[in-house]
Amino acid sequence: MFINKITFLVTISRHIRFGTCEALISQSHYNISNALENVMRLYETAGFQVKRIHMDGQFEGMQDKFTAKRQGLWINITSRDEHVPEAERYICTIKEQVRCVYNTLPFNKLPARMTAEMAYSAVFWLNSFPNQSGISKSISPRRMVTGQDISYKRHCTLAFGSYAQVHEQHNNDMATRTTGAIALRPTGNTQGGHYFFSLTTGRRLNRSHWTKLPMPAEVIARVHEMASRNIGTKEGLKFYDKTGLEEDEDKDKMDDETATYVEPPNHSATFDQSEMSMEPPEPPNNIITMNEMIQDITPTAEPDNGAIPYEEPQPDNGEIPYEEDHTNDIAHEINSTSNENDAEAMAEIMTAEDNFDD
Repeated sequence: MFINKITFLVTISRHIRFGTCEALISQSHYNISNALENVMRLYETAGFQVKRIHMDGQFEGMQDKFTAKRQGLWINITSRDEHVPEAERYICTIKEQVRCVYNTLPFNKLPARMTAEMAYSAVFWLNSFPNQSGISKSISPRRMVTGQDISYKRHCTLAFGSYAQVHEQHNNDMATRTTGAIALRPTGNTQGGHYFFSLTTGRRLNRSHWTKLPMPAEVIARVHEMASRNIGTKEGLKFYDKTGLEEDEDKDKMDDETATYVEPPNHSATFDQSEMSMEPPEPPNNIITMNEMIQDITPTAEPDNGAIPYEEPQPDNGEIPYEEDHTNDIAHEINSTSNENDAEAMAEIMTAEDNFDD
């Protein structure tokens, strides 16, 4: 699992449903094997013996190291493009919890330590309640493995991201007796201690006494300043795959078999049933048809009544008499019409020009 470029090793038992989460410095076999050793020691301390381990193909090459130390241990490595279903489902649940907690915080970006503790907090509370898919519906996985249970009065007093002044050791000198810090999660001990993120040093504090206060703007600015010190820290909460690419959450939703097809919106106009008709629409009254235009431009023959028309003599000064050319006007009026048959329109234009020349 990768949250804001931080690598986590996530494990879950198939029947007890007890999950673990640990941040890794790198994805080397040395760091991964040490984290798995810690998980197996936790189960052995509770009296459980691990018999099978199902891993992704990324862990191939480490099975010999574990089988040599423990007799009867069987490790199953998945093939390419395959995953362990229980682990993948548990990772999705952790991401949902982390996303919900992040959206309740007043911070735009978080330091790496707070991001890791947010994932630890999600796993802590998932283990603190009985799992309906586990072997017991009344006992929590955390109690079965660690033997410890939680108390509402001691462990449910601070939410993740709350601001508090934690009490420090002091004497009669003038040194400060409290330190500003951000609440992270319960430690899980019987006294009800909590982990805090120190706003002074940026380290994780384990304290049992504190005073909860409202969140001032100076604290928000201080958290943003400390987050900017981490290289590559960006605003928001991003989830990545093992190759470093950001995961597309919408793609997972579309791959679901229950996803239904939604017809894309139609941007054309919609009409009622009463307005729809199969008859062609009537043309507007202001459009002149081709026949009407040809009739307007075709010269008509005047009646022959035997009289000779009078023509005013023009002076002969050697210039060519000017005759007005109406061809451009005809073409302009033709182009403004909406005739669909271009070939017939051109034939009628040539006919109109011949008649005009005659």
